Amino acid sequence: TDGSYRPPEGYSFSPPLTAVQAAKRRGLSTRAIARKLGLARGTVRKYVTASSPPANPAWQPPLSTREHEELTESLTT
Repeated sequence: TDGSYRPPEGYSFSPPLTAVQAAKRRGLSTRAIARKLGLARGTVRKYVTASSPPANPAWQPPLSTREHEELTESLTT
């Protein structure tokens, strides 16, 4: 193998990015998003303006597609 990690099918490493952007589009404040997702406000600001996931994000457990959808839904209600 080439030594690179390949996540299992159905997992995504960028749920915080898409969840942050979805929450911001719905009008949540940076502080509210940070509190809800457990992220630093600076990270939220960075994700709001990002057009793609960071090249080397801090490791975080991957979420399944279903978990990502539930997280995004919880931020929009």
